[in-house]
Amino acid sequence: MGFTADAMLFGASQCLFFVGAWLFLRHGLFTDIDMNHNIVQLLFSITFALSISMLELTIFEIGGIFEATSRFTLWQWTLQAMCGQLVVVLPLQLSYHIIRPFTKRNSPAAAVGGLVLWLLFLWQFWKIGDPFPPDHEMNGVFSVGQLIGRIGVIGITCSAMLSGFGAVYTPYNFLGYFVRSATLQDIAAQEQELLTTLDQVIRKKRRIAFANYSQHRSGKKQGGSGWGSGLMSMFGGGGGADSSVGLLETEVTALENLTDQLFFETHDLRTEYRRRQHLGTIKGKVLHIAGHFLSAFCVYKIFKATVNIAFSRVGQKDPVTRAFEIAAVFFQLDIDVELWSQYLSFALVGVLVITSTRSLLINLTKLFHFFASAGSSHVVVLFMSQVMGMYFVSLVIMMRMNMPEQYRKVIVAVLGDFEFNFFHLAFDRVFLISALACMIFIRVSSIRVSNTTERGR
Repeated sequence: MGFTADAMLFGASQCLFFVGAWLFLRHGLFTDIDMNHNIVQLLFSITFALSISMLELTIFEIGGIFEATSRFTLWQWTLQAMCGQLVVVLPLQLSYHIIRPFTKRNSPAAAVGGLVLWLLFLWQFWKIGDPFPPDHEMNGVFSVGQLIGRIGVIGITCSAMLSGFGAVYTPYNFLGYFVRSATLQDIAAQEQELLTTLDQVIRKKRRIAFANYSQHRSGKKQGGSGWGSGLMSMFGGGGGADSSVGLLETEVTALENLTDQLFFETHDLRTEYRRRQHLGTIKGKVLHIAGHFLSAFCVYKIFKATVNIAFSRVGQKDPVTRAFEIAAVFFQLDIDVELWSQYLSFALVGVLVITSTRSLLINLTKLFHFFASAGSSHVVVLFMSQVMGMYFVSLVIMMRMNMPEQYRKVIVAVLGDFEFNFFHLAFDRVFLISALACMIFIRVSSIRVSNTTERGR
């Protein structure tokens, strides 16, 4: 096929991705919120289509789909469009919609304020590239390599934080060894304590309201005669009433803080009880077994990241090729390592694309329903589009390590000849910090749940 046919097929696939994103936005996110910002929906769908197109081109490189010159040209078009979307279009729209609620309707101040905020974003965006290793081939101010490098730093930081958290929390959530014993009696005792504290808060707030009402009535009667004055005397008169109300408000604040703590402790107990019940099911037992393998993988990833950071080391071979070489030597297999590694790398990248896209869409849905409202939904969607685009750019950069050597050269040619080791080491550093922080968080939470259980008994 020629370039025209390749471009038409590639354009058709982008149209499918665009329609899929539009339907997801309309029927997956906006189920409870009516949103009429068509431009925002259009920008989200375009960003999603460009993001998936980069992963699609990565698979095409391994599978040898389309001609080499066609793939290279499509890579350039996609990256240029993605850079324009993430550096100009989305930040401008996001800045405008952030400033707009603070200005008058149809006022040019919103456009001016959005432009100023966008210029501040550009300045901070450019400062992110200061830690970059010097590269004489990336000196162009608006070159794709410069923009992709800075986008990749933000995306890799976000993905490394999520990866570090997931590498620790997933096996912790699957394994039954970490489930605390919480009985229905413990939950009932904790809920009773919570209800008792809430009752105290209600009674003290009622006394405060009663005292304030009495002071208001006594002020109207100018002398405090009648039953309003008698009510004030219950709290010790004018100055005494003020001090009593102040003391009651202090007690209410302390009790409300205690209520919040008891509520979260009760929620933790119920969560542990449900986890214990889930372990008895078939799915729970399967996940318990899978948790052992994930735990070993977590330890391996943390150890490997530590070694890479300590010795500034970056792996030179993709995991598929390395595994095939080890298996061929250990089992004395007579196989074409290069051929089979190509096929399995193709499958591995495909799995990574599907799982990463699914995970991102699930997390975006949770993020949207947590933060969005009728007045802020368009801002949340724009922010989600920005994060999504940066995430997929960083994913393409990091997938370079999962590809055989001959395909890495293509990625370098299209993304730019910058220092890939910088990104891989940055990922390892953020991954290690995130994993250790998750361990500390889980440990503190488990201690709190354990203390709550003991107190309930």
